[in-house]
Order: sequence, then structure tokens, then C-alpha cells
Amino acid sequence: MNTISKLTIAGVLSLGLFTAQSCVQDDDYATPPIECNLPSPNISLADLVSKVTAGSIKLDANKAIAEDLIVQAYVISSDETGNFFKTISLQDKVENPTTGIQIEIDGSNLYNSYPLGAQVQINLKGLIVANDRGVMKIGSVDPQYTVGRIPSAVMSTYMVKTCEAIQTIKPKVVSSLTDALKPENLNTLVTIDGVQFIDPDGDKTYGVSGTTVNRVIVDKKGKETDLRNSGYATWYADALPKKSGSITVVVSRYNSTYQVFIRDTKDVKFDQDRFTILPEGVEEAKGTKEDFESAKKNNYNVADLTLVTGTWTFSDGGVFDPSDSDLKSSGTSSVRLRGTSTTVAFLQSKFFVTGLKTLKVNFGGATFSEGADADKEIKLEVLISTDFGVTWKSVGEKTSERGKLNLLEFPINAAATDRVSVKLVNKSFLRSTGNQLRVNIDDIEFVK
Repeated sequence: MNTISKLTIAGVLSLGLFTAQSCVQDDDYATPPIECNLPSPNISLADLVSKVTAGSIKLDANKAIAEDLIVQAYVISSDETGNFFKTISLQDKVENPTTGIQIEIDGSNLYNSYPLGAQVQINLKGLIVANDRGVMKIGSVDPQYTVGRIPSAVMSTYMVKTCEAIQTIKPKVVSSLTDALKPENLNTLVTIDGVQFIDPDGDKTYGVSGTTVNRVIVDKKGKETDLRNSGYATWYADALPKKSGSITVVVSRYNSTYQVFIRDTKDVKFDQDRFTILPEGVEEAKGTKEDFESAKKNNYNVADLTLVTGTWTFSDGGVFDPSDSDLKSSGTSSVRLRGTSTTVAFLQSKFFVTGLKTLKVNFGGATFSEGADADKEIKLEVLISTDFGVTWKSVGEKTSERGKLNLLEFPINAAATDRVSVKLVNKSFLRSTGNQLRVNIDDIEFVK
């Protein structure tokens, strides 16, 4: 794709500095075994990307760097197993990187010269640094491409491995694909916890011989991205793991679409049971006790309120301004449910509690005027769902009394891995007015 003649003459002439320098190995371990004589970098990777983006670096007629700039970075990718092709990803630090970049090289077996974890210096004069389809790259001048590949014959005059010992790159660890797929993580090494292949039975293997394919990974919230696997990788025919776990990737992007790459299958550590993907808006409870003190809803309209434990849906119920007719087991607030002949009054968790054993709730009849029906039955039903509200099962009904909150306990006895959502329904007497007797709920506790 590229020839030496396509490199700018100014760039080649400036490289004598690099070719005259080398690392010296000495087998006499009484003296330092390695000595280096390399120039100090004069621009950080972060500053380079920032200035290129802002257009504040001097360029020549070919739009190549015209300044004597040297940048230093660490190798985080490897073409040893064949999944990376004629490219190396670099980041600015061994851990907690701020910037990554990709360098294009028209060569193979690059890992021999630039092994994983090596520190490298790049003389940028005469090279192109530009955003190419969503990714910042370093390469050569080539009229056919935004960023061309640097010919391997001159690569060592542009990029040298320093004599710093090989480092173990420490990936940034995140718990979701949303946190991983961000601009600041492009061309950096990231470990994503809590992911799995979306269809390991259908896809069967990492790749297909002779072509690059996508294998979709998904996190617990249903976020997906493509894992790009080459059909020339030594492991393309390996079976996809069916479990879940963590994956270490180089984050990339094609235009606006994020994608990720592994160096080899050692980056995939799926040693946990597969998980059920959470529907959008569903999450685990943030606590085990809800006192409703942070709530305010002065009407019976259907609405969601996010409280201490998570988000609750109110149907024909609310948390009203303090009233002597509403009962409280603590604080100044409690839930009031009504219900009509056409509307079911309930309080439903949009979150789940894993392994719920018992639901405790303070429940009783409010003391608003109910006429001749004031002495009728006050009753609460509890239902649970283990499929995020798709289906519900009653765990029982319990009665209480008007003017007093009684502590009711509903046995759930869910399995340790069950994700349980709850729904509390007013089943009290339906008056001739078409309204049910009004009730109060307070201080719910989830016992695991």
C-alpha cells in the first residue's frame, strides 16, 4: 500500500537521531545490564491528540507533522496470535491511562520488535497524525488514505523500543459496557466485568476461517457491542465460552460504532454462571429498608418515585402532605392507597431483591371518614415476580385494622439466585361509592 518514496524527505532526514541511538546489553551483572541514550519526549500523547484535534500543530504540504516532536507510550496490543493486523495500539501510561492512539505499520510479526508492555518512542516529524473513522492514528503520507501504513523497512527509524523493562499493563476495570465504550477509552486496555456472549450456541466459535466476524457480547443491563475476531487468528476455531465473567479488550471505534478486540483468548475469563439480562430501567435494590420519608406525591395518579431502596410505581396511591388521618410507624410520611371499582391500587418495586426470604410491612386502615363502611375489612395482598414483572404470583393476603399499623410478615423463601420484585395491593372493602377503604403502608423491610 505504501512505498518509502511516499514518506516526506524532511521526515527521513530527521531520523538520524534515532538510528544513531541503541540499547546496549552487558552480560556482566555487576554493572547495570542495560544502558540507553534516547532523547526525552517533548510532547505527551494527550497533548498530541489535543493539538491535532485543535489544528494547532505545524504541518507540511503533505499534512504531515513538520515539527520535531517525540512522543512516548506503551504497547498494549499484539499481533502474535493474528487478531491485530498491521497495527499497534498504544496508551500513555502503564495504568490509569488518559489517552490511547493507533499506529499503522505495513509489516507483520510486529510483536517481535514491539512486544506487549514495551515502552516506545516515536519521532513524529514526517508522519501523519489524524482522526481516521473515529480513531486517532499515526501513519505515513498516502494520497489514497487518511492515514497510510508506515513501510516496515523504515519503521525502526520512526519508532524505537526504549530500554525500559517490559511492563505489565494494568487494564482499567469497569462493570458495564456503557462505562467501557467511551471516547477516553479508545485504544486503551480495559477489563469489563459482568459480560457474556449473547449467542454462544449459535455462533459456536470465536471466528470463521479467512474472514473477520463479530461476536456480540452483552452486559447485565442489556448493552451490547461487537467483539471483532479475525479468521486468521490462531484461536478462531476455539469454542465460545458459554458462561459469563470478565473480558480484557482494546477499545476501538468504526465511525460512530464502538467495537472491541482481544489479543488472544487469555483475555476472556468467563468462569461464572450465565446471567439474566435486566430489562431497561430495572436494577437491584439499593437498600433493605424503605421508610418513604424522601417521597412526595400528593395525588392518586400512576407515577414512579425513586426512593431509598429504588424506584417504586404508585397506582391510585401516593405519599401525601402530613395528615393526622394517615398512619405512620415512624417519621412523618407513609404511603396511602385507595383503589376503585375500575382501578387497582398498588405499590410495586421496579427493582429486585436477590434471594428475598421475608417481606415485612407495616399496614393498617387510615382514619379518614368512610361512613358506615368504616368497620369493614382492611386487607393487603402481596405478589412477587421473578421475571421482572412479566408474571406475578400471590404469596398471600393478610388483614389488619383501622386506625392502627400492624407489622405483617409475608414469607417469600426465594432461591438464593432469584431476583424478586414485589407488588403490594389494597384488597380492602369496596364501598358503594366505588372507592375502596383507604389504607396506609410504612417501613417496608426486605429480609434475605
